[in-house]
Amino acid sequence: PARTVITQPSNLTWLHGYCCQQLEKQSDSVVMSSFLFMFQEDNGIPVHLKGGTADALLYRMTMSLSVLGVGYVLYELVKASFPQKKV
Repeated sequence: PARTVITQPSNLTWLHGYCCQQLEKQSDSVVMSSFLFMFQEDNGIPVHLKGGTADALLYRMTMSLSVLGVGYVLYELVKASFPQKKV
């Protein structure tokens, strides 16, 4: 009898934790469905820009760094292909 009294609170704690997890999953699925709807909407905006201004800035910054990186690599290749004369 004393043993069942001790284990009941832990069972209730487990049950409470399980129920809280299920509620969090439901709220997460509602948020995810709204995101999915936003990305699946056909409004002529490319997918990589549908997140708004932050996505547009991140896209432009990434493309700028990529172009600069390619330019620098080409510069270094040209510089390496014409070695300087030793004096």
